[in-house]
Amino acid sequence: MGVRLLADDLYVAAPPGLSDLFALVLRRNPLRVTPEVFREWVDEKGFGERWPMVQVMEEDRAVIP
Repeated sequence: MGVRLLADDLYVAAPPGLSDLFALVLRRNPLRVTPEVFREWVDEKGFGERWPMVQVMEEDRAVIP
């Protein structure tokens, strides 16, 4: 997702859509990162403590960070 500030508007580029963003869902991009690296990154960032409402998705199931 990318956002650009224009003169009096915002331009939002979100090829996969915004539904996960608004639903507070975090998914890995299988083309960019392995499940192990994704899990390590999620644990390192502390998403569960910082944003307890976020659902971290591993494959097709939600896990609690």
